[in-house]
Amino acid sequence: MRLITDIRMTPRTIQPTEFQNATHVYAAGELPALNYQETVALLFLQLAKNTLLNASGLDSFSKFLASGKSDLDLLTLLAKSPHFQDATNFAKVYAKLYGATLNDLQKQAILQQAGNNPLQATLNIIDTFRHGEAPLDSGPVPSIDDMINLEYKIGSELGYQIRGNLTLSNTDGTLTGTLNSGAQHTLSHAEIAQLLQITLSVDVGVAVDLSFAKSLQQVSLQGDFAASLATLNSLKSKSVTLYLTDKNVANTAGLVEFTNGQDSSILTDQLNVAATHAQLNLNGASEIRLLWKGNAFPDGSNRVSSDFTATLTSTKYDSSFGVVSANFITKDVLADLCAGRRCRRRHSEQPESVPAFSIYRLSVLSGHGKYLSLRETGGDREHKRV
Repeated sequence: MRLITDIRMTPRTIQPTEFQNATHVYAAGELPALNYQETVALLFLQLAKNTLLNASGLDSFSKFLASGKSDLDLLTLLAKSPHFQDATNFAKVYAKLYGATLNDLQKQAILQQAGNNPLQATLNIIDTFRHGEAPLDSGPVPSIDDMINLEYKIGSELGYQIRGNLTLSNTDGTLTGTLNSGAQHTLSHAEIAQLLQITLSVDVGVAVDLSFAKSLQQVSLQGDFAASLATLNSLKSKSVTLYLTDKNVANTAGLVEFTNGQDSSILTDQLNVAATHAQLNLNGASEIRLLWKGNAFPDGSNRVSSDFTATLTSTKYDSSFGVVSANFITKDVLADLCAGRRCRRRHSEQPESVPAFSIYRLSVLSGHGKYLSLRETGGDREHKRV
């Protein structure tokens, strides 16, 4: 062991990754990278008969792959078991995945591509299916639904988590996080297929790649680019909670276009509503909630910037409606003084910042209206609470 450690630590020599993997000492309960685990799960799902993948098998076979052995090495080992007696029957595997029967010429072509090794032919067919391709130029390709369902089965087999905190930081829209492995990585299709609810930190304003998100229903968006149009448009079919901040609103040049088909919420507690320059155009086929805890000091009033407007334009949908926090509705009471005494009051509510909302949310209501007294001498206004 000391010799191996010395070789690893020698600064003059860069050891191949294969050597590092082959000599890795695993901690108790530690498993190799998820791609090795997914390969094992996939082979059991497609080829095993009368047996299931257990924790011991996953541990042993994924570490076998991580040590530098190939998929073919693993399948050759598994094929010695009666549970994998059909591993060489690549035509049967093809029919199971692609729903078509190979003729003799096609069988021969696939076998030749695999170097006349039927186990390799089986692996090639499984791999091409998973990548949405056909093993033969003239053959059928899998549907996206069939591909998603296969990835979902892999994720289920491995017990992938359905909730987690993820990051969108790549321009290709892929998601990263420590979910399922404890190490930062790009999520696989099998992981994404299992997701039900996520909190997504958006570091780049791009569309989220959710092509394999079979189960995803709820997304909470935060981060500097959470309000970007590309990101929001890619989530129209999900229930979204959007956390607005000064930074992510500024990154949209003050214009937030939010269109969604599911119940969604926009939270503005982290936005400086009193000073922001923001136009929110909200459009949805269901309920949209615009929520704010307010910014009133004790015995004071909420302050809403004159440059803040949230417009609801979803009334064309019969099932849609908007709910807005009543904290956005400021109220002035103007009292004129006649000979040192008040003689009349005029109430002025100002909902101009949130027009077209049909329901006002009174919970977490804070602050008071402003009391403006107009003196006869000079017409100066004094601000008091009401």
